[in-house]
Amino acid sequence: MAGSDSKRVVTQFHFKFDTGDTELDEAFGTYFTSIRIINSMRAIWPIIQIRFNCDNQVFIEKDVFGATDIDFIVWWTGDTGDDSAQYITYTLLYLEANVELPPKEEHNDPMKSAKETQKRYINVSYLAKPAYLTMSSFVNRLWEEETQMRPVDFVYDILEKCGITDYRILEDGVNQDTVQQMVVPPMTLRASVDYINQNYGIYSGPMLRYANYAGQFLMWDVKQMYEKHKDSPWITFHKSPSHFETPGLFEKINLLAIQTDDNFVTYDNCETLHYGNANVIRYGYDNIYIYHPHEDIAQFMKIDLEKIVNDFGLWHNDPLLKFDKDLKNRKLYFSDMQGFETGNGYSTNYSDFILSQDMSTCFQDSAAVKFNLYRNIKFPLCSKIGEVLYFQPYSDHEKFPKSNFEGAYMVSDSDVIFTKEENGKPVDNINAMATLIGYRTAQSKD
Repeated sequence: MAGSDSKRVVTQFHFKFDTGDTELDEAFGTYFTSIRIINSMRAIWPIIQIRFNCDNQVFIEKDVFGATDIDFIVWWTGDTGDDSAQYITYTLLYLEANVELPPKEEHNDPMKSAKETQKRYINVSYLAKPAYLTMSSFVNRLWEEETQMRPVDFVYDILEKCGITDYRILEDGVNQDTVQQMVVPPMTLRASVDYINQNYGIYSGPMLRYANYAGQFLMWDVKQMYEKHKDSPWITFHKSPSHFETPGLFEKINLLAIQTDDNFVTYDNCETLHYGNANVIRYGYDNIYIYHPHEDIAQFMKIDLEKIVNDFGLWHNDPLLKFDKDLKNRKLYFSDMQGFETGNGYSTNYSDFILSQDMSTCFQDSAAVKFNLYRNIKFPLCSKIGEVLYFQPYSDHEKFPKSNFEGAYMVSDSDVIFTKEENGKPVDNINAMATLIGYRTAQSKD
């Protein structure tokens, strides 16, 4: 992103395609109807979906089937009528497309003649190429005894060996136990990070690992990010009541949204998700992990749900996870875990980070809220996952004791759509919509 002039109100979005072919760039700019940018903590990189309404000659004659990159650039006009000087460039890697082949004349002229035009919707899926290059970097490493390295240090070393210098790794909650030696078999960077985490536990709580659209590698403990920023969130959502009774409240929250970039107002289409019982049935109340660090040694480690929620769960003021107490009989055993001895390798001390991060990951999202925004959104702030969102409702029933939806949530999913259509018909301005999902372990703030 270039430029630092942040306009408070977005009045119009602008797009430009750059394929290296001017004629194709103009065709894409004319025929695209929507662009969808999807980020999710369940994935490892952004997915971009573009929908065109055009004749198939555009794709066939220009050979648009993945051999070359496509850049698309987005910027916006502020309330002064000037360009914001903020440009975001997405370099796209073609994944797949559906191109129909309707009946045509036996001999047809090139597309620019428009002799016979049969428009069809063509949906094309892309990856953010810089993110793909980061996460698919090849890894095959051996660290021999005695390394005295923490699990996170192996990740730093892998990034250095892969030549990846743009990363954001937060050390809050990191496992400080050292590993004596390790072998990472041939695999991708993403797989190697998961391999280290599953075998040694990089963090005590749930881990985010992701590459954003620019290829920057992101990794942190979700619990620590939540605790650090739940009272100083990345963005704040104000949910308006159907009718304002408090004098000046309407003006106050709408002025906040207009004058500050990190405040949003939403009115409807907020959905809540609750599946505490389903998570307990699926993942168990008592988890017993059986480690075999050596062939003739078995180490038993046990942890229950209450400890996980209290120590590693995402909750604002109240750690109560709502589930039926009869589900406490649900026990799960995990055998043949590798495990490792900490210290000098012969200490008989074992790290419990594998257990805590694994179980906390299962229960981190037991309650969630889905938010919808419309029209001229500040989309760079709505596209980041793994950050903290604060939900501020103003209706009493949305802040009812023990069912209080107010408070901090971890942004897990972002789905931003730019469209030139409304109800299937073209419109003059490019409209934007965003759907965000924020979660936490305990449903109520207090």
